[in-house]
Amino acid sequence: MRTRLSIIIPVFGVEQYIARCLDSVFAINMPEDDYEVICVDDCSLDNSVRIIEEYQRTHSNLVLAHHDENKRQGGARNTGIGLAKGECVLFVDADDELPKYDLSGWLDYMDEQHLDLLLGAAECHKQNGEVIRWGKSPTTESPIMSGPELFTDEYIHKVAFGVVWMGIYKTALVKRVGAFVEKMPYEDSDWTLRCAYNAERAQFKPVVIYHYMENPMSTTRKPSVDTIIFRARQSLRVWSWAQTTVENHDEVMISVEDFCTWNMSALRSLWKYGFSERRRFYRAFSKEEFSIMKNWSGDYDYLRLVRRPMLSQITLSMVSPVLRAGKWLKSKI
Repeated sequence: MRTRLSIIIPVFGVEQYIARCLDSVFAINMPEDDYEVICVDDCSLDNSVRIIEEYQRTHSNLVLAHHDENKRQGGARNTGIGLAKGECVLFVDADDELPKYDLSGWLDYMDEQHLDLLLGAAECHKQNGEVIRWGKSPTTESPIMSGPELFTDEYIHKVAFGVVWMGIYKTALVKRVGAFVEKMPYEDSDWTLRCAYNAERAQFKPVVIYHYMENPMSTTRKPSVDTIIFRARQSLRVWSWAQTTVENHDEVMISVEDFCTWNMSALRSLWKYGFSERRRFYRAFSKEEFSIMKNWSGDYDYLRLVRRPMLSQITLSMVSPVLRAGKWLKSKI
């Protein structure tokens, strides 16, 4: 029997959210024989697996796979791709939701237009109840374009395409692009950019196809030096891949530089951390990698100051723990 769509959901410690996510997935307007839902347990320690197993009792198209070691979302997606039988792939995070829209119609449209990639808009649902549009995506649909045209027309930036759940992908394209990086966060931006570039035919439609639910416990939202290191690694992966592009190379590099410059704005938060943590950031990269980062446009004096801070910054970093201790003591009195 033909499986039109594989929905891949990485699962790790999401017992609070997984039922809500699965409810939205099984509410789509498609017969369950036409699609499969692949949940990949990445060594969860909570009740996430038990909840999924309960859904398996009533949904025969729900597949549950397990990892023997934690590989993060990239590894879970790779496992899901390996199991996928669908003609198309849709990625969903376990703490988010799918809205009700004509998903079956979108798949029909992809077949009719021979699209490898169909991008849509997303909504961000904040904890305070506010709902905003993700990024600054256009309100009109794009023409059908090749992957390189996505970059040269800067639709990549217009749509804010850098998260894996903003599109529906032909499985052949997904497998042609290759694997996600494993065992680290921020694994999807470099993968989505590679995927977009390698699409023979792609299009954006201004229809909301995803609900991103703001989660303060998300690993990518927890501030730390490691977070900044991972984001820098992500930019370096994007840069390294872009160097290998052939068609419209200069225009693609300009677009990638824009992405890297925006992404590396995280460097400005380095001064929140102590000397040892800032040194750890510096030691995480080779001289060659730093030379690449310094060539990106933007204020990258931060890179130099991580290693050789100014006297005023040294004084401030020494005084700030005392000020914090005084504030804490005052709250206890």
